[in-house]
Amino acid sequence: MSLNFGLYLVEQGVISCDQFCGLVKVQQMALPTPASVAIRSNLLTVRQVGQVLSLMELNPGRTFFEAARSLGLLGNDGQKRLEQAQQMLLPAIPFLLVECGLLNSRQVETLQRAFEKSQVTEKSLETSPTAEPAIERNQPLQPSHRTPAPATQDHSLAGRRVHAAQVIRQPKFIQHPQVQSFEEAYYG
Repeated sequence: MSLNFGLYLVEQGVISCDQFCGLVKVQQMALPTPASVAIRSNLLTVRQVGQVLSLMELNPGRTFFEAARSLGLLGNDGQKRLEQAQQMLLPAIPFLLVECGLLNSRQVETLQRAFEKSQVTEKSLETSPTAEPAIERNQPLQPSHRTPAPATQDHSLAGRRVHAAQVIRQPKFIQHPQVQSFEEAYYG
């Protein structure tokens, strides 16, 4: 959901694509190693992690999971649990937005509420039997075999008629970044 929130912010014009990619890069750099997660989550002991790392040193092409599996220390279930624990330790995009100085915490909270509300609205439109499919770029409109939902407003978009619910939303915030780059924000 964290990545979906980031994509929502890009769509709304709150952050740029470059800033979103930078947030993901910072997030991935903060990803704890499988060895440290294995110890933290009590999947492997320190001695077992040492054995895995020694095998990885002898065979540089092997990943942590491959080395642990070849030693019989980690099965498929253990690998899945380790990967899940590793993902849970990732810093969330909302946290990184504040840490990198792109938004303040109040803006993030407001945007999260708007994002959650938009998710509920999109799901209700998808499940509604009278909802029209969204217009995709460069796709001709197909005639509908069912009666369209009554639209309170019609908007013209490149000669096509679009229901009000399908209109592209405008950004709610104007962004004024406090830092020039993610490297500056991350490394100080």
